[in-house]
Amino acid sequence: MNFQNGIVFDINWLTQLFVAQLFIAGFVNFYTQVWNRGFGDLHKSRKKRIFYRFALVFLSAGLGFLLFIAGVTSPSSTAAMAYHNMSLFVVILAVLDEGINRGEFLVRCLNLLILWLLIMEIIYKHNDLVFQS
Repeated sequence: MNFQNGIVFDINWLTQLFVAQLFIAGFVNFYTQVWNRGFGDLHKSRKKRIFYRFALVFLSAGLGFLLFIAGVTSPSSTAAMAYHNMSLFVVILAVLDEGINRGEFLVRCLNLLILWLLIMEIIYKHNDLVFQS
């Protein structure tokens, strides 16, 4: 790799890092608002709080798998890795929720396990996603 390629790679990496930080900050803000409605607001009816708890599971699983698909279909290996990392972040954040019951925890762990296995299968099946020096 010559000097010019190193600069281009660094600019791409910094741009992806910046986009990932913006995405993560926005997602955490939105996720926290939904979490507060499901767990923090005890004045809401039990039915509404349960709805928001289900919404958290579907939000994290759906967005995680959507980002996974974006990574699979991405023509760039570095963009694919960024999408896969953001998808794992979304699903891991859901596993770390406070106040969830065992059933919710197991569903969230199953989502994480499935996503992790899919990403590892893609990485090991297609070596073009692995950075090579």
